[in-house]
Amino acid sequence: MTIKEARAKAGLTQQAMSDLLKIPKRTIEDWETSKRTPPEYVESLIIEKLEKVEKGRIKMTLNKTIENIMKEINFDELRTREHENGCDFNSTLKSYKDSIKSEIKERSELWEDDEFALLEEDEKAIIDYIQNLVDNDFSCMGE
Repeated sequence: MTIKEARAKAGLTQQAMSDLLKIPKRTIEDWETSKRTPPEYVESLIIEKLEKVEKGRIKMTLNKTIENIMKEINFDELRTREHENGCDFNSTLKSYKDSIKSEIKERSELWEDDEFALLEEDEKAIIDYIQNLVDNDFSCMGE
C-alpha cells in the first residue's frame, strides 16, 4: 500500500494528514506524485499510523455504538406512557438496547470480540427502526 492509498483509506485530505502527522503538505504532495520518495522505514511508519486512523474511524466497541444510537432515539413519549401504565422504564430501555445489539450484529461485519464495522447508513437504519418501535410501543416491553 502507498502513502496515498493509506491516506485515502483513512479518509484524510493531504492537509488533514499534514496537520495530524506534522508533515509539510508540500512533502506529502511530492511523495504522492513521486517527485520525492521517503525512506522506506518512514513510509512504513506513516502507513502504519494511517491504518490506525482508518481503523479508529470505523471500528467502535459495541457498547459505545449502542450508547450513541440510544442518544439518537426520542424516548420521551414512551417514558410518559410507561410511567402512566406503571411500567419499569429501565427494563424497557434494556430491551431496546438488546434489540439494537441484535440489529448491529445482523447488519455489521464483526471483526474481533465486540469490535465491528458498521456503515453509517446501517446505523441510520437501526436508529429509524428502533425509533419506529419506540413510537409504536404501547406495552411494558421489559416485563
